[in-house]
Amino acid sequence: MTDISVGVAGLGNIGGPIASRLSEKFKLLGFDPAKDTKSAPEGVVLVSSLNEIALQADVVCLSLPTTEAVLSVITALSAVPVERRRVKVILELSTVGVKTAERSQQLARQAGIRYVDSPVSGGVERARKGTLSVMCAGDAGAIVAADPVLQQLASSVFVMGDKAGLGQAMKLANNIISASALAVTSEALIFGGKLGLTPEKMIEVINVSTGRTEVSEVKFTQTILPRNYRGAFARVMGKDVSLFLEAASEAQVEAPVARRTGDIWAQFVADEPVKDFQYIYEYLRDKAKGLR
Repeated sequence: MTDISVGVAGLGNIGGPIASRLSEKFKLLGFDPAKDTKSAPEGVVLVSSLNEIALQADVVCLSLPTTEAVLSVITALSAVPVERRRVKVILELSTVGVKTAERSQQLARQAGIRYVDSPVSGGVERARKGTLSVMCAGDAGAIVAADPVLQQLASSVFVMGDKAGLGQAMKLANNIISASALAVTSEALIFGGKLGLTPEKMIEVINVSTGRTEVSEVKFTQTILPRNYRGAFARVMGKDVSLFLEAASEAQVEAPVARRTGDIWAQFVADEPVKDFQYIYEYLRDKAKGLR
């Protein structure tokens, strides 16, 4: 246990495992209005307000579902008088988009708090094990100050640049690839099924052939085909796809393939917002069979 105290705002699907992992090395304070002492992650001291986090934590990690929640938390932390405030660094672990990261850095800087745009990738199991990938952007001093926390969370820490938003850009690029691969792999298996192939045999062949991806090697084998869904909401992936398309438009990138992917995900999310996002295979399969 080190002398660094860490706060986590947002103890949900990813924030909870992250908080538990960090509690193995740091004093860990958690804030989430949806949690109580019975539902709080293991190792986390639950506090009742963001004010307490600001007063007691050196580094505050954000793992929040919306841009509005992120800006609200940063505003609340910044409002605590500087002479009483302990927090020195905010680590943005959420996927909130380029514009929100830029605005968040601006708000934090105005309050004298360092901000690191540092979205994560890897899912729940890797969060528990501390083997996430983190894409960091921010001033060098802020990243150095946050490094002990980052090393506890991740097996891979990539510094993307000194400008907030670059971490988000990298995460969105990664996620549009993943979302597209998930949709097109699903369609390929549906195609094969129509002609008499089994999805299990198709995935076996794909995974030793040129079509293999993380989607085929991990998602289909560990979650989708065995139907071992874990509750990662479709609307979360849908949000990330929308954020990519918004950022692409802002950057004047047409991205026609991504836009078609966006159409597919928008319909899936509209119909099944709280299904595991990997359920898209069954959703598209049922549509192909005329069951939707």
